[in-house]
Amino acid sequence: MKKALLSLTLITILANAEMIRIDNKEVVIDTDTELMWQDSNDAKTVRKKWQDSINYCENLSFAGFNDWRLPDKETLNALYPNKEYLTNVVNEAYWSSSRGVFEVGFYDGYVLASTRNSNYYVRCVRSMKPK
Repeated sequence: MKKALLSLTLITILANAEMIRIDNKEVVIDTDTELMWQDSNDAKTVRKKWQDSINYCENLSFAGFNDWRLPDKETLNALYPNKEYLTNVVNEAYWSSSRGVFEVGFYDGYVLASTRNSNYYVRCVRSMKPK
């Protein structure tokens, strides 16, 4: 009974937040924006320079998909308030694809300009909307 109640509570919390975690695929889906976020161990271990981060996402074949991209700063920053749904996250800076080279701090949510040669973490995203 307790296990069923806990499961029901967890499903309710996830439904209210519009975020769904799929453990066996290591992804988190934002049902509001229809975005799927990579949440594998790579998201807390892979650090790259800016262009290498873009290339990493564009060449990523993960969870049965190969249309991943590095998110722009607005998209990545919108994920920050929902970071509790991510299993693989560090409170450090993640790259965005935005021109001008910006990183989003997952320690405070701030968007900061950076240099292309810095090494930051990488988290890829893909659209679930039909093209």
